[in-house]
Amino acid sequence: MMDRYANSSAVLDQDVILKQVIKNRVSSDSAPLDWAHATGVSDLPLSDIKMSGALQEICSSAYIAQVIGDALADLLSAQGVEDQAQILTSENTEFVAQVALVVTDSLNDRVAQNGPLQLSPQDLYLLMEKALLEQSRHDIAQSLALYRQYQSKGEFRTSDHQLSVKLIRRNNSIVPWNEAKIETATRRAFLAVGENPQPAAIVARSVTQRVNLSGVANIDIEEVQDLVQEELMRHGHFRVAEHYILYRAQRSRRRAETMQTTINDTQQESMIMIKEEDGSTSFWDGLELKKRIAFASAGLDLNLTESEIEVELRRSITPEISRDDLRKLIILNAKTLLEKDADFARFSGRILLTYIYEEVLDWDILRDGREGLKRAHEKGFITYIQHGVEINRLSPDLLSYDLEAVASSLDPSADLDFEFLGISTLYD
Repeated sequence: MMDRYANSSAVLDQDVILKQVIKNRVSSDSAPLDWAHATGVSDLPLSDIKMSGALQEICSSAYIAQVIGDALADLLSAQGVEDQAQILTSENTEFVAQVALVVTDSLNDRVAQNGPLQLSPQDLYLLMEKALLEQSRHDIAQSLALYRQYQSKGEFRTSDHQLSVKLIRRNNSIVPWNEAKIETATRRAFLAVGENPQPAAIVARSVTQRVNLSGVANIDIEEVQDLVQEELMRHGHFRVAEHYILYRAQRSRRRAETMQTTINDTQQESMIMIKEEDGSTSFWDGLELKKRIAFASAGLDLNLTESEIEVELRRSITPEISRDDLRKLIILNAKTLLEKDADFARFSGRILLTYIYEEVLDWDILRDGREGLKRAHEKGFITYIQHGVEINRLSPDLLSYDLEAVASSLDPSADLDFEFLGISTLYD
């Protein structure tokens, strides 16, 4: 039997073989193994469940068993098992029947709770994969996921550059989505605790699907890592998730220490006294300005470095300036950069955006950062609807909707496409 804790190179080799087996089966004219008959499960259509999409198969326990059985057969073939008798063993057919019935029971429970269902093939395949993962058969779940990918696309995806969503890295560059990199990082976490890294592909694919379904245009790296943690725990990989969380915390602490050292080196010369709204005075160290510049620079090809931009935005800032005048001066200085480079139209718009966010949302550039924007928008949206109804400016019917679900679909990263004129016109 193949070592379940083989190194990552061996696992990758088996993945290549498995993909070739799936390709051969899809293109073959030979009849597949009859798992529906071998398992003895019912071929009667499940009541109140219809399948939509490209595939129009009638949803039945027999159909589910056939799909799961084919995934198991592909896996065994990739491991060198060619004899049908060794594939259609009583142990294997009983296992396939068991998983098929688990999926069937899950579907029937959903019908009982929510009424008739219309499922896409992808929905059904995901339910099967979930049932397999709950049985700790990550290898079969991966085989099924690869088949689903090839069956729908006609090829195996090595990364997800075709997704419109972009990833915002910590250095504020914006890069295309790449599922393969998420899988690689997740595999390292599995290997670090001595576990089989095969489920990393399932976790990475689940993260990609969640990001794709969210409809966001850009997503921060911290949010992606949050999703990886959630998917690891959702699939039952608690030891791996714990290691992943601790590793993230360690790296975050190191970055914070490095950043603090940099701040301490430059803070003395950059601090000035400013007046607060209540008449008191406080020191302004410019850290919030650095954060705003980093936020506004994300994904832009500017002809000035962040340090050079900071010098430009600090022009005419004098001691004992009021906080409100400080805000106005930074925005004005950002606006003057429009003549230096075309991308500064969006840069200056984003600088203004950070102040608008702080004015209308429970959000602060230092406290919450870019990664806290989505949650702030969700809270602000719900509060706005509730307040609008209270003052009779909005219809009470809006409260009958699932406001949390609507709020979760908001994509604040879309604001990044505003240029200064557009956002300032809306604000005014």
